[in-house]
This record gives sequence, structure tokens and C-alpha cells, in this order.
Amino acid sequence: MEDRYRALSSIQDNSCSLEEILEYMTEFRLDEEIQWRSCSYLAGLEPDSRIEVLPTHEAERQKAIELGADEKVLSIMKSLEMNPKVQSYGCKCLIHFSRGDEFQKRLVLELGAGEVLLKAMENHIDDLDIQANACAALINLAIGVENQNYLMRIGAGEHILQVLRKHIDTTNLVQNSLTATWNLTFEKEHKEIFTELGFVDLIVEAMSLHSDEEILHSACGVIANLADDSKCSILLMQQ
Repeated sequence: MEDRYRALSSIQDNSCSLEEILEYMTEFRLDEEIQWRSCSYLAGLEPDSRIEVLPTHEAERQKAIELGADEKVLSIMKSLEMNPKVQSYGCKCLIHFSRGDEFQKRLVLELGAGEVLLKAMENHIDDLDIQANACAALINLAIGVENQNYLMRIGAGEHILQVLRKHIDTTNLVQNSLTATWNLTFEKEHKEIFTELGFVDLIVEAMSLHSDEEILHSACGVIANLADDSKCSILLMQQ
């Protein structure tokens, strides 16, 4: 108990090192509070906005990845898949861990990030933070044809549409889901999958409900991608 108290205190006081955080995650693997607080610590290594990321933040992120933080977070998310705080902060960690180049994104996917994100979305459909963070991570991961093919193969399209359909009135969630869809609709096969799933009706509804410029920008980006396919463009014109 004393070791647990010491660990929690150092995490809450932000007085521990990155190495110590990862040690706590290993030592107290079944302690849900230590795990979600550790994920929260790791999620805070970088600002949420990319324009605010400094070289020092980037260096810390790279150090975390080199120490295996991405693998550690994914392992905990798999073990504690029904804990909403672990999942929310874990998804936020994955936003940061997937900000690298296409090769880095692929490495994160090979560790199982795609499946873990979709599982979090499936298990916590009503948790807006988890859904928004998971979609934001998918935005980063859905760069490059190989990564896009993989995500679509494991059901990313279906999960994104389910979330958009259920939470179409939630601004930040609509923004993230549309941007993820934008990144996933560059290939002909993917355009047709989204169209067949009924995305055209949803995007029209989203544009009618929201005047937010970023939402409209992402929605137009998706429309432009879909319109490049003859089959999809016919459905768009019918709207």
C-alpha cells in the first residue's frame, strides 16, 4: 500500500520521470487508478494542438516511444477495455504517438492500435470524449494507402459512421469523424464502401445541422473525394 500511495502521489504531483511512469504501469498493472493517471500523464506530454507543439515536446514524445510507451498504453487499453478513463486517456496518447511520419504510424498500427481504437469506440459508444479522441487518432493513422487499406479492412468505416449517426449533433465529434472519413476516402474502393454504408445522407444532415467552418471544410473534402468516383457522384447529385 505504501508503494502504491507513493506512486499515486508522484503521478498526481507530476514529480516523477517518464521512466518512473512506465515502471508504475508495469508494477501496478491491475490498478485501474494508477493506469488511467499514467495514461493521463503520457497524454499530457504534448499539447493537443499541433501548432503549439515545440521541439521539446517532440523530443519527449520520441523518447516515450523509444522507451515503449506506445506498446505499454496499448497493452493496458486491452487489459482494461471497460474502464472509460483508461480508454479516453489511452486514445489521447495514441493521437500523439501517431503524429510521426507514415512509417511511425504503421509501427503503431502493427502494435494493434487500430483494433484497440475500434474496440474502445464499440464498448463506449455513448462516451463523447472516447469517441472524439479515437476519431482524432484515426485521423493521424489514416495517412498512406497501406494504412488506409488496413483501417478500412478492420472496419474503421463502419465504426466512424456509427458514431457520426449517433452523435451527429456533437460539434467536435462530427468534426473529427468527418476529417477521419476525408482521410479514408481517397481510394475508389473506400469511396464506394462509405457510400454504400449511407454516408451521403449523413454528410448532408451534418452540413444542415452545423455552421462550423471546420466541419463544413471537412464535409466538402469528403464530398470532393466521393465526387471523383462516377458511382458515388450520382448518389451525391441525387441529394
